[in-house]
Amino acid sequence: KIHKYRIADGNEYGVDIADPNWPQVSTLKPDLDKGAAGLSIAAAQDGNTYLYSVTDGYIGDGGDYQGHITAINLATGAQKVFNSLCSNLTIHFVNNGIKSGAGQNDCASAQNGIWGRPGAVYDAGTDRVFITTGNGPFKIDIPNGVYNWGDSVLALHPDGSGGASTGMPVDSYTPTTFANLKTTDADLGSESIAIVPPPPGTAAQYRHIAVQAGKDGCIRLINLADLSGQGAPAKTGGELDAKNLPGGSNCTTGSDGPEIKPQPAVWVNPADSSSWIYVTSYGDGSAAYKIALDGSGKPSLALQTQWPVLPDTFASGTSPVVANGTLYYMSGNHLVARDAVTGAVLSIGSAWASTSFSSQHWQSPILVNGRLYLFNDASPSVLWVFQLDGTFKSGFD
Repeated sequence: KIHKYRIADGNEYGVDIADPNWPQVSTLKPDLDKGAAGLSIAAAQDGNTYLYSVTDGYIGDGGDYQGHITAINLATGAQKVFNSLCSNLTIHFVNNGIKSGAGQNDCASAQNGIWGRPGAVYDAGTDRVFITTGNGPFKIDIPNGVYNWGDSVLALHPDGSGGASTGMPVDSYTPTTFANLKTTDADLGSESIAIVPPPPGTAAQYRHIAVQAGKDGCIRLINLADLSGQGAPAKTGGELDAKNLPGGSNCTTGSDGPEIKPQPAVWVNPADSSSWIYVTSYGDGSAAYKIALDGSGKPSLALQTQWPVLPDTFASGTSPVVANGTLYYMSGNHLVARDAVTGAVLSIGSAWASTSFSSQHWQSPILVNGRLYLFNDASPSVLWVFQLDGTFKSGFD
């Protein structure tokens, strides 16, 4: 279920406060579908505000789960479902249900979880909501009623509905390497899209762009207004650019690694209005890219700087955040601050490699109103709060 609470006193709508619209169903397979991504909310161009919830699976890709998005109109409580498998059925599937024929309420295919940290991402420029699916079957066979969208970026209307044809999204992007992505567990959907503001001089047809990285170590730049560049869903290829994370080579093969699991960060440099993307892998270093334009105003990814894994950590970083020209991310037992342009280390919290800050899993720092918040993964868990003053108030450690 998705629950709604009143912030002032913590009372729940539909429980403590009478409200027939809450709580809302997110899945009927809670032991198989996992809601690990964040909820997101968007004010769409139709005047409505929608809440989005997505699902993936449990560790090991086990069981009969199907990634899907639930979109809820916050004014009316009406919801719509788009399934990444058997997408011709716009319902919540039931466990061990009917998988074909009359009364079908389950899907014979499994996986295609939506694993990205932000979940669904709404783009105001195109008035579409985007989800990215993980490893699983990709096959569109309309005559035989097969609508399976593995390792794909799907565009939907803000209310969660698809295109004019049954089972079809509004648009889609699927790498040509989708078969090997599935075989090697190299989920495209280990992340969600990260919307990138176009720099000055970008041609009109490329004014809505985003990056999509995956566990194959490939960073793809895509056109949100025409995902495959072919004007219709169910096509393959068509990205504006694709770059391997330094040290990788899988953009053309779709094999697993170097794995990019953390969500990229996007920053516009106020000095020149350039657009930057920061990509952090899980154990294979990190890199910064800038949007470059050719003579016709078509954007591409230009590598600016890269940095290796810190020598005493097991992972090179969590989802990064940027503020005031500084990039922050967790790496092993450390919180790291780097110059957003040069990549130079400004400070490393070396004192945190102690029992008081002994472990980091996938939790990432967040920035809110000039303060940096993060949790450790020790017992007991501790919330750390730093006020930004230069890099950190009263010293980093």
